[in-house]
Amino acid sequence: MNAPSTSPRWWQPLVLFLAWIFAVACAGQRLHRGWTGFDNQESTPRDRWRDDGNSGHAEIDFGAQWVMGRMIATGNGKHLYDRTHLWPVVNAGFPPTGESPWVRRESFPRDPKIVAFSDSDPRHDSGWIMSWILGADSPAWPDASRAVTLPFANPANPIATAALALTANRQLTPELVDAVNRKALGGPLYPPVHGFFYYPLGRIDDAQTAFHLLQILGFLCPFAIGYCVRNLTNGRVRWPIATAIVCLYPGYRGTMELGQNAQFTLLILVWGWCLAARGHEFGAGAVWGLLAFKPVWAVAFLLVPIVLRRWRMLFGMVAVGGGLVLFTLPFVGIDAYFDWLAVGGDAAEKYKINQNWVFLSRDLFGIPRRILLDFTLPDAKRDRVDAERYGWLLWAFVFVGTCLICTIRRDRRSFTAGFAMLGAFLCSYRFMYYDVLLSALGVGWIVYCHDWRRGRISVPTVVLCFLIINENLWAQRSYAITGTNWNTGIRYPIDTLMVLGLWLWMAARLLIHDTPRRTSSAAPMSGERISDSPTSTA
Repeated sequence: MNAPSTSPRWWQPLVLFLAWIFAVACAGQRLHRGWTGFDNQESTPRDRWRDDGNSGHAEIDFGAQWVMGRMIATGNGKHLYDRTHLWPVVNAGFPPTGESPWVRRESFPRDPKIVAFSDSDPRHDSGWIMSWILGADSPAWPDASRAVTLPFANPANPIATAALALTANRQLTPELVDAVNRKALGGPLYPPVHGFFYYPLGRIDDAQTAFHLLQILGFLCPFAIGYCVRNLTNGRVRWPIATAIVCLYPGYRGTMELGQNAQFTLLILVWGWCLAARGHEFGAGAVWGLLAFKPVWAVAFLLVPIVLRRWRMLFGMVAVGGGLVLFTLPFVGIDAYFDWLAVGGDAAEKYKINQNWVFLSRDLFGIPRRILLDFTLPDAKRDRVDAERYGWLLWAFVFVGTCLICTIRRDRRSFTAGFAMLGAFLCSYRFMYYDVLLSALGVGWIVYCHDWRRGRISVPTVVLCFLIINENLWAQRSYAITGTNWNTGIRYPIDTLMVLGLWLWMAARLLIHDTPRRTSSAAPMSGERISDSPTSTA
């Protein structure tokens, strides 16, 4: 009897070709949207059109990160969190030449009728950046500014100018000069390691050029992630399919538009897990150690090697992360890390009560806050103890549940690993809507292990489809249901709730049902152990 032919059918190359076209189209659409998302709008008055055509580089998301790299590139590494040294770098990096004529007509003193931080506020890019990052300047700056500008109050009268200059010289006392030059703690929320990751972009003088370069790198990221997924699944998940899923998954669009870095973080996670699944555990941990540039995710994903008892992976992660910190010390000093912790502490307090941050967040702590806090109250009266308590209870439920269930299972099976990845994602202390992209590792691994291998559709696949549909079809829309308007935009944590629902389904399955045993079928089942062999199907 003749053996069945294993040659590809005539239509398979065509399907693969069409899949590649679809993947490139998805990535290209995201790049185009991110590239033009902050362009001058037709509805904007012409005198407010920017001369450089796009303000994406001057938004806080990319701007603050570029400033970190720029500070190191300009030799200010030891002053990363000193607003006195940040101001000159920010002023030089965001010159008024690219702004609109309306902004460049800003006069001094400012019109008291202008509402600060409103659409009518003609603030320069550098002023906006410095107002968005944390900290406050020296209170002596207003007195010093008046003294410096005093001689120019009456330029037509030389005698008056001389008298004003003499008065200004008397006002600029040594004590006042010392006060304005004293360290003013503040700066971006990112750690010093992050600045070194952005050092190549910081070497670029033009922030807008660096912004678009980052977007090009972000465009290439889904293809690199798709390649890792192809290797991780031994080709069962095709490269273009994995690439397209990353492009359509929640978070990728936002990170491309804002110049954020979630796609690079996901690449680190997928790359590391690919090595772990093939038995290279120390190398996997070394790759995950690169998460030191995003400490909240480094701490969160430490949970995975711990609960799966992958000690070599844990050691590699800690070694590389600690090594990166030690590498930066000669350039930034130990004080920079204490300053960063202080800035982070201030940010954590602001995070609790800031309406914009709470509604754009996707962490578990933000869910009760968006329900319980009254944002019409002043900041000092807005926080509530019960909101803090419920947030920690929700976090503890996921954290303890992940640890206990993985311990009860006492195995290293791929099904349990996906559950641990979901738990690590949900246990991150703080993250925004574009960081939901990182849940793709856990969700995708569960879909592959539970459904893809067996050619079936169940809860994991439904969740993945719902996340993609919500991101691409339902987001930014309102629906009237029983007289109530429901909005599925970025201010509502539908994606986090879906991931949490999948985590609960996984927890119930691991507690009530064992993972499917391996059968005689040629396709491996989701319960297959992850072998140390480089030929492992996991």
